Amino acid sequence: MMATNRKSGFTLVELAIVLVIIGLIIGGVLVGQDLIKAATIRAAITDLEKFNAAATTFRGKYNGLPGDLASAKAVEFGLSTGGDANATGAAGLRDGNGVIQDDAGTALNLGGEMALLWRDLGSSGLVGGNYPGLVGAAMNAPNATLGTINTFIPRSKLRDSASYLVYSLAGRNFFYLGAITTGAAGVITPANAVTPLEGKGIDEKLDDGMPGTGIVIANTALATADAGAGAPAVTTCLSSTTPATASYNVSSAATGASANVVCQLQIRTSF
Repeated sequence: MMATNRKSGFTLVELAIVLVIIGLIIGGVLVGQDLIKAATIRAAITDLEKFNAAATTFRGKYNGLPGDLASAKAVEFGLSTGGDANATGAAGLRDGNGVIQDDAGTALNLGGEMALLWRDLGSSGLVGGNYPGLVGAAMNAPNATLGTINTFIPRSKLRDSASYLVYSLAGRNFFYLGAITTGAAGVITPANAVTPLEGKGIDEKLDDGMPGTGIVIANTALATADAGAGAPAVTTCLSSTTPATASYNVSSAATGASANVVCQLQIRTSF
C-alpha cells in the first residue's frame, strides 16, 4: 500500500483573514500617526493662544506689555532692579512704546525687550518656564545654538528645533516660529522648523489657511511683514511662485515636502 504524501497550507479563507488583520494593523498605525500629528499642531496653537492671553493679562495687571513695561514700573513691581542696564528706558530697554524690540530699538538681535518679554512672563507666573537670559549688564544673546536658545525663548512642542520669538515690525508685534539661533553679537538667524502640513494646520485654525495672506504667513526673514522677498522657496513650503496666491505644499510627491521641515511662520500677535 502506497503512503500518501500530503502537504498542508493556508486556505484562501485563512489568507484573507491574515490580510485583513495586516490591513487593520497598518491602518491603525497610520491613523495613530495622524492623531499624533494633529495633537502636536493643536499643542502649538494652544501655545500661541496661551502666550497671547498671558501678554494681555500682564498688560491688564501692570499697565504695560511684558518686556516693554516702562522701566520705572518694572522696578516698582520688582521685574527689574534699579541700575539694570536692560531697563534704562532707552530704545528697546523698557521704553514703554507698546512694541517689542531689541536693545537697539530694532528686531535684529535677541536682546532687550525681545528677551525681557519671556523673563517677565516667566517670573510673573503667567507662562511656565524660567527665562533668565538677560540679567544685569546690557547684552544680547551671543552665539545661542539650538541647544542653548531656550535659555532666552520657549521651545515649541512641534519639535526640539522649533522656538517662539516675539518681535515688532512696522508698529506691530509678531510671533516667529522657527529654528532660532544667534551670532556673536546676538544677531538672529531664523531657519526652517515647520512642515507644510503643520503650517497649513496652524494657519487654518488661526487664519485663512493661505501662506501669503492674513495674520499667519510663511516667511524666511524678520524684516518682511508679508510673504514677498522673504517667502520660502517654491516646491518646498509653497506651491507657487506667487506667494499671495500660493498654498502650502502638502502634496508634492517629487519632494515629499509635506513631511519635510521646510517652513517658518510669522504670526501676528493680539497684543
